[in-house]
Amino acid sequence: MEAPQDAQQTKAPRVNAKKASSGLTRKQFTLGSLAISAVLLCLCVYWIMDTFAVGTGAAMHSFGAAKDEAADEAYQFFYDMSYSAAEEAHHVSNNVSITIGDLKEEQKLEVLKVSDVAYETPEPTDQGWFDSLITSITGIFDADVVSWLEVPGNGVFTVNLQAGEFIIDEERQYVLIRVPNPELTEFTIDYKNVELLLFEAGGAFKNSAKYGADKAMEQLQSAELTMRQNVNNDQEFYKRARESTEKMLVNLVRQLNPQLPELVVDVEFIN
Repeated sequence: MEAPQDAQQTKAPRVNAKKASSGLTRKQFTLGSLAISAVLLCLCVYWIMDTFAVGTGAAMHSFGAAKDEAADEAYQFFYDMSYSAAEEAHHVSNNVSITIGDLKEEQKLEVLKVSDVAYETPEPTDQGWFDSLITSITGIFDADVVSWLEVPGNGVFTVNLQAGEFIIDEERQYVLIRVPNPELTEFTIDYKNVELLLFEAGGAFKNSAKYGADKAMEQLQSAELTMRQNVNNDQEFYKRARESTEKMLVNLVRQLNPQLPELVVDVEFIN
């Protein structure tokens, strides 16, 4: 009877040992699971951070590329716009048209009007007393008409543009006009303003109306010749005529080209 009790006492520790062994395994499993979970969590966090970093880098790269592309497009836009403006300005400058109208066809361009006055009086005679006595006796029949005249006259300086040349540089907006020197081409007496300062009738043989008219015509012709020579020999008149020619031609060409405010016009005299 004692033997079974010992047997029962012997089996009891084995059962407790098995239970103890089973309890330790669960604890290890739990710790292992926690460790694995921690490792997995760390891996997930790493992967997430790595993915975020990669995404951020890609986004920055994409932003930089987009920025460079936008800058290139903006530069190209302004370059094209500037090129187009420059091309248009160059095109316009190359299509400048300068006109001189009918100036080339003008044979006598009036550039200056002048006036002069001549006095026609008898030439004084130096006679001795005897000649004077004879003249006074014969003068009753043969004395000449005495008249003093104040004769005004007007002249015109002209330039022959047909004999000149017009050099036109449309690219530089420049015109060079080369013309002959002005010439006195017209001179006339102002008959309405001729004044008789003194008149003495002639002798019986020279007191006719015809003789008086012929004498007056002779004096007028002499006055015209004198005034024409005076004007032709006066260099001041020619200086004024050249200055007037320059101003007139410059103004005429600019008036014919109002669309070119920067137009330059020069005038030269050939001779």
